[in-house]
Amino acid sequence: MGGRRKKQTVGYRYRIGMHLVLCQGPVDAVQEIQVGDRSAWGDASRVPLPSGHGLGRLRIDRPTLFRRRRARGGVVGEVDVLSGDATQGRNDYLMSRLGAAIPAFRGVLSIVARKILFAANNPYLKPWAVRVRRFTGGLARRNPGCPGTPRCGPGMPTPAPISPSA
Repeated sequence: MGGRRKKQTVGYRYRIGMHLVLCQGPVDAVQEIQVGDRSAWGDASRVPLPSGHGLGRLRIDRPTLFRRRRARGGVVGEVDVLSGDATQGRNDYLMSRLGAAIPAFRGVLSIVARKILFAANNPYLKPWAVRVRRFTGGLARRNPGCPGTPRCGPGMPTPAPISPSA
């Protein structure tokens, strides 16, 4: 009667490595990262943030983000938030996975998830959303043809006149 108990699988956990390109950069601060309409990192308050807040490597430690740990799990792991500035280098995790011949992804805000735990018992990826702030590096400063921006002046190209064709 005393047979051995058979090992039983209770559930599964899923990990993923990914690169998400979110918007035109550079940005000054990342305020919040949401996964599946829930806040995984940061908060939605409107408090003032210092420049550089939320950029670089972040640790997300929310194993119960989608209710209980065993039911649907959460998000646990490290993500790199790449601001997209002109001096940004290539990401080491992407180079280790894709090879050294990758771009630096300058000019866009992107997130690199470093093989994070993203769900339990549910293999479907939930939508990600990121709340960012751009308060010192607006879009106009990179537009050389826009009058009144720091890059306009002698030696800079001027915008071409647009006239309706008859």
